[in-house]
Amino acid sequence: MSNKVKKVLELNDTVRENLKKLYMILAGLQIVKLILWFVDTFVRKIYVEQMDYTNEQTISFFESWKSSMGVNVLAIILSLISISLCVVPIYKNCLEKRLFSSFIKPMIIVSVLNTLLMIIMHLDTAITMKERFSRDYGDGLIEMYYGPNLFGFIEIVALIASLIIVFIISSRTKAIANWKKQNNM
Repeated sequence: MSNKVKKVLELNDTVRENLKKLYMILAGLQIVKLILWFVDTFVRKIYVEQMDYTNEQTISFFESWKSSMGVNVLAIILSLISISLCVVPIYKNCLEKRLFSSFIKPMIIVSVLNTLLMIIMHLDTAITMKERFSRDYGDGLIEMYYGPNLFGFIEIVALIASLIIVFIISSRTKAIANWKKQNNM
């Protein structure tokens, strides 16, 4: 038997309003992430001084997965589902249901993993390009930048905020479920 103390949160109007705000913020963040899927969010820039050569690319998630259109379709569908899973509890006024947070959490985690995968893929490409140019033209003459632009920073903030909010919603709905168990509701 577990000696673990279960968190309990009484379901009242304040708790409902707080959950409603969290769901609205999460829905807004999911909409921002969906829009940013199509916007160039990362920059890869290489400059070779000897040749006065500059290669600059801006990259969106959509373009990154263009060769694998299934990933794009799946990401868009999951985004639309996660937005609806944030709106339905507000519309139906069933904010305390664990079902919604249980489905949203894995979607947000997959979204974070997808972003990390994209960053790693493009960073690997940038490093490979730098190594090739360094080998051909000398090590000290290559400048490289790879990272997010303004939209990329917004994307990263939206991802981190979504992850935090979904865990807050999940813990609160779990605490409400524990309260209902204690009060046999």
